[in-house]
Amino acid sequence: MHLVDSLSALADETNLYLDVGTSPAYLPDEDTRKEFDTVQAVPQVYTLTSDGVPCTSNVYGPFTQSEIIGVGIRVAGGSIYVFSAPLLEGFDPTSIILLEDRVTGVFHDMREGSYAVAIDQPQNGAGRFFIHVSYPPTIVILPAGCNNNGGAITVDQDSSVLWSSIQLFDSSNVYLSSYNNIKGDFNFSGLQEGNYNLAFVYGVYSAVKPVFINGSQIICSLGASTVNAVVGQQVVFNSNAQNATGYNWNFGDSTFVTGVANIDYSFDQPGTYDVTVQCTNGAGCSAYAYITISVVADPAGISSVTPEEARIYTDQGNLVITTGDAGFNRYEIYDISGQVIVSGSLSSTTSVLSIPGAASGIYIVRLKNPEGDLTRKIFLE
Repeated sequence: MHLVDSLSALADETNLYLDVGTSPAYLPDEDTRKEFDTVQAVPQVYTLTSDGVPCTSNVYGPFTQSEIIGVGIRVAGGSIYVFSAPLLEGFDPTSIILLEDRVTGVFHDMREGSYAVAIDQPQNGAGRFFIHVSYPPTIVILPAGCNNNGGAITVDQDSSVLWSSIQLFDSSNVYLSSYNNIKGDFNFSGLQEGNYNLAFVYGVYSAVKPVFINGSQIICSLGASTVNAVVGQQVVFNSNAQNATGYNWNFGDSTFVTGVANIDYSFDQPGTYDVTVQCTNGAGCSAYAYITISVVADPAGISSVTPEEARIYTDQGNLVITTGDAGFNRYEIYDISGQVIVSGSLSSTTSVLSIPGAASGIYIVRLKNPEGDLTRKIFLE
């Protein structure tokens, strides 16, 4: 707080802090007692601790509610004295700071500028001026939810402040809603995910608080490298999802895969397959995306290989691969989540493979040669 005699330009100031964990009573380690100038013409200003000690540096806390702090002055009189608060950036912008003059009945908002008052007679002491500091509002955010319309902004605020208005704007500063002459707690509800601005207006003063509302709604789409494939052709499926953490695939041929956002897959038989991906998240939200794949036989490709020429089956817990004259020289085995668990070369027309540590269930076996791939699903006991 700065005090200046407008005629002589002589000035004085006092510092006030509101900090968590400090005491409003005078403590030598936190506060500095006011030392008064012996020259009577020099204006003096100070604040009082809760136990009445005048201080030039006053740590007045903890700041958990509105505070009213006494301000003392010593002036010679016969002049206009100007109070100002040059370091208000140390306070939250939604904390209202008023200087009360109990002689004139004025409550002056120090954020609007300085307060000038004519004092004709000498004054020495406290009891006329007081600083009112409001506790800044607490903003609580409720997420928008699975339907993206349940977001809310709740404001818990110091009931000592009557705001002229509190206005809500979207991220483009388009006006959405407001409260006028509002005191106490309030909320804005039915909001979507996104950025918002809360404008707190007190007289001619205003402060803006940015707010972000998280969303849980899942937006899911599904794409494929082709929707017209041949038997054994690898199709790349890509899910494009917002706010999703889990994925459940249904390929329409009794094959189900979980846990991966994107996957390569081939179909064993001709037909029309409705491929579905369910996208989920930890908030309990889900969304589905669909795509239809048409699969035909390819007489010139790998699908022309007959079961007698290339077979994949299990025997006593082992995987048996017979290739005949098809020329397959490599294999890959995938688990149901689409992860490769083992791969290698095929050195003969009949190979017997063990899969150490593999649990019972469905696996996908892919045989490769320079001309293309052959994919089969097998059940391993």
